[in-house]
Amino acid sequence: NSGQYAKAASAALGRKVSIGAARMSLVNGPELRFERVRIGDIVVESVRVFPSLRSLFSDKKIMGRVELIGALVPENELGAVLTGKIGSDEYSVTRVEAKQLRMRGPLPLPPLDAEAILNGDGTFKSIVLHGPDKLEVKLMPVGASVTLEGRADSLTLPFARQVTLTDFSLKGVATRERLTLSEWEGELLDGILSGSASITWGPSWLAEGELKFKNVNAAVFAPALLSEGKATGSGRYAMRGAVPAKLGADARIEGDFTISKGVLGSFDLSRSIRTAGKETQGRTLFAELTGRGVYDRGAVALRNVNVAAGALNAGATADIERSGALSGRIVADVRTAGHVLRSTINLGGTVKQPEVKK
Repeated sequence: NSGQYAKAASAALGRKVSIGAARMSLVNGPELRFERVRIGDIVVESVRVFPSLRSLFSDKKIMGRVELIGALVPENELGAVLTGKIGSDEYSVTRVEAKQLRMRGPLPLPPLDAEAILNGDGTFKSIVLHGPDKLEVKLMPVGASVTLEGRADSLTLPFARQVTLTDFSLKGVATRERLTLSEWEGELLDGILSGSASITWGPSWLAEGELKFKNVNAAVFAPALLSEGKATGSGRYAMRGAVPAKLGADARIEGDFTISKGVLGSFDLSRSIRTAGKETQGRTLFAELTGRGVYDRGAVALRNVNVAAGALNAGATADIERSGALSGRIVADVRTAGHVLRSTINLGGTVKQPEVKK
C-alpha cells in the first residue's frame, strides 16, 4: 500500500510526497522499491528502502537505509534540504544514499553521488558528495548553516568554464543565501592560484573575494608581448550577473604583480634606444617586471609598470582593448660607458602583433 508510506513520508518531510508504484521483496531481507516518487518539487526515478521487518507490520515506519536513484533536485531547494530534517513520530531514517543526483537550475553542476548520516532527531549529521575527477565534498549541517570541505583532482569553475584548476581544495560555510569560502586553492598554468570567495545568489548573482597567484606561467596570455616569465601577485575580483554560468565574462580583477626572469617578445628596447628607433626587432630579457593590472570584462589596463634589465630600466603603461588592440608608452633609459641614453617609445598594433615606434 504505497499510500500509507506516502502519508508517513509527507508528515516526516513537511511536504507532499506522492509515489507512482510500490514493490516489496524479501529475498535478501525486507526491501521496498518505490517508483516515480515526487517530494514537493524534487523528482526521484526510484527509491529503495531497507526497513526493519517489524516496521512492515507497524504504524511506525523505521527506515534504516534509504537509497535514491536518479533524483532531480531544484538548486533553490538545496538549502532547505541540507538544513531540514527527516522524521516524525511515524517515520524515521538513519542513513540516506543518492546515486546519479542531478541539480536543476542556473548553475551548471556535474551529476553527484551522496551519502548522508542522520541524527536521532532526523537532522543531517554529515553528508559526503562524490563527483567526477575524484571530487569529494564533506558537509556538516549546524543549525541554519552548513560547513563544507572538499577537494578534486580537477575542477572546471562553474562561473568561468574556460578555467580548469587541478589539485583543487576548498573550505567554507554555506547558508540559504550565501556561500563563503574562507580558502580555496588550485594549480593552473604551472603555478598556484588561491584566495577566498563570497557567493550570493538570487535575481542577481555576485561572486567576489581575494585572489593570490604564485609562479604562474604569464607567457600564455600574450606571448608576442611576454614570451617568458613567472608571475606572482595578489588582488581582488568581482563578478556580477543574472546568469551564473556567464559571470566570468563580466569579471573585474585588480591587483599587483611581479614577473621574474622574463622576456619581452617581438622587440628589443635597448636596440631601439641605441638606434633612435630605427631597429626594434629582437627580444628584451629582464630580471624583474612589476606593475598593477586591471582586467575588466575582457579589457586590460597595465599601470606603474617597471622593468629592470641590467643596464636597461623602463617604466610603462599599456592598454589592451577587448578587440586585442594595443596602445601604450614606454619611457626607458640605457646606461652606457660615460652617459645615459633616454627615449620614449610608443606601443601600437595588437596584442598578437605589437608595434614599437618612437
